Amino acid sequence: MSLISFPVSQLFTAAYDRIRGYKVRAVTSVLIAGLVTLVAYVATDLISVPLTPSTDALINSQGSMTSSPGLVVILVSLLSAMVTASCIIFPLGAGLRKTALNHLEGKPKSWRTLFSYFDIDAFIIFASQASIYKVGFVLLMILVVDTSFKFQIWPAVTMLINTVLALLSMVWTYAATYQAMASIETHRTRKNSHSLSVSTLIRDGFFQTIANVRTYWFDFARFGLLCGMLCIATALSFFILAIWTLPMYLVADALMYRRIMFNEMPEDTSSSTNEQDDDLSFDDAEPA
Repeated sequence: MSLISFPVSQLFTAAYDRIRGYKVRAVTSVLIAGLVTLVAYVATDLISVPLTPSTDALINSQGSMTSSPGLVVILVSLLSAMVTASCIIFPLGAGLRKTALNHLEGKPKSWRTLFSYFDIDAFIIFASQASIYKVGFVLLMILVVDTSFKFQIWPAVTMLINTVLALLSMVWTYAATYQAMASIETHRTRKNSHSLSVSTLIRDGFFQTIANVRTYWFDFARFGLLCGMLCIATALSFFILAIWTLPMYLVADALMYRRIMFNEMPEDTSSSTNEQDDDLSFDDAEPA
């Protein structure tokens, strides 16, 4: 079933109607996540820089990215990016989505929700179902550019190929992170019964991600492009609109997640969201 009968504009309209009581909390959560991500990237760079070849080695490689020194730089950079994505970016993204889901369901607020996916099983699932394929798309794009320089392929062709790869990467990232988050929740729910292992979830999640990409690729693409337009509008307003666009994006993302993974339309989502004004109270404990 495709989302063609479910316009993305309707999804964002439904999200805007549900951001009351969530705006300040959403912006605060995004700022915290951004700060943690920045620190993680700085730490990753400090660790990866000593492992990369020297400038002289790169100069002697005659400028080819796929030469031995250049390839080492690429692989070290991609490996560090994969580790950072698996252990920081994707878990934080899932935590942000979880805060929006809790808001939609009217659950108590808790600052711990943002970091609720920071455990070893979650890191393994994110690395296996999302990060490794994201890195693969990036490496493929780099190889396309390097090949075009070697064989003097028309730049427009290279740009077209990389645009298609970037679009596929965006669609796969949405589908894979949604599936990874669902796999983690399934693992936590059934962990005590030992009915599903992490390896089984990874295997089943891979095939389910392929199925979701095939079914919803156009809708993921429309959603991502509309989010990009939302980011541009926010930047043009000198981020004044962020107080509305950030929570609207997070709630829309949560609605998209529930639509893809659980086949729930916005009308089926609990409307028991908090109607009180925005506040900064992150003190309420989340039920175990």
